[in-house]
Amino acid sequence: MKSKTLDSMIYILLIYLIAGAVLFFYQRKLIYFPTGKIHHSYELLKLENEKETLEVIVLNSGKDEALLYFGGNAEAVVHNSDDFLTAFPQHTVYLLNYRGYGGSSGQPTEKGIYSDALSLFDKVQEKQAIISVMGRSLGSGAATYLASKRPVEKMVLVSPYDSIKSVAQNKFPIYPMFLLLKDKYDSIGRVKEIQAKTIILIAENDEVIPKKHSLRLSLCPVFGIILTVLIAAVGSPTVIQEANIPIGDAADNTKLLGEALFSKQVFSVELTALLLTVAVVGAVVLSTRPKGLLISTSEEQGDDVLDDELEETGKE
Repeated sequence: MKSKTLDSMIYILLIYLIAGAVLFFYQRKLIYFPTGKIHHSYELLKLENEKETLEVIVLNSGKDEALLYFGGNAEAVVHNSDDFLTAFPQHTVYLLNYRGYGGSSGQPTEKGIYSDALSLFDKVQEKQAIISVMGRSLGSGAATYLASKRPVEKMVLVSPYDSIKSVAQNKFPIYPMFLLLKDKYDSIGRVKEIQAKTIILIAENDEVIPKKHSLRLSLCPVFGIILTVLIAAVGSPTVIQEANIPIGDAADNTKLLGEALFSKQVFSVELTALLLTVAVVGAVVLSTRPKGLLISTSEEQGDDVLDDELEETGKE
């Protein structure tokens, strides 16, 4: 019985370690979902930084004030161009494509995104002295970092988080995410350095960035800024629909589901398959090996009893 329990603990530990290793080495695939290059007719700024070339969409060029926008982790910022043109007619708007997104070179990382945000601000400051920033979901970390390092006039955060570390720990409570995470995006640790007037928009039912993480940031007692919190009763503003696709017949829906699973969600599918495979192998081993041990033990006990009986017979 002790041997069976020990074997079970070993296999559970192995599954835990294997899943943890997969989580560590592929963590950035769970954070960043780069969008491909989309052809458009908007003005484009080529920003050179750290040997990378970033594509920045420029709207309403020539205005006195500027707005820098940092999008979500799976957002094609070009799709928001018309909305920004309408909402901010008095600002020149700069939509940054992160490294690996929308035609920009490189691979996205926390350090890289921070560096690119600073580089964009310094470039824009050559033309516009008054600069505001807006960050949505993942981009709220870039906006918060930039506002703590540069003289930002105003800041808007949409579905922000206290830190990616905190969000990840909530999703994977059995792992020490403070040790595993490479990109922590510690926004709450920078709020005391921010002086920009700020509006925070919080989604009531956001499934990607739970409301509690946005509230922790907004209610931070060291927030050295003028703060307004708006609770938006919407489903999930961290997900952008590229088009309104009507519900079609079964074949069309199956095709759309297949495209989603094996393109944008392919890593999640592969990770789930790997974990299920490890679990099945562990279950098979646990269900077979102890049985053999028990039979062996029973045979040994039977031999001992038989030997005792023979000895007693010999004495008689």
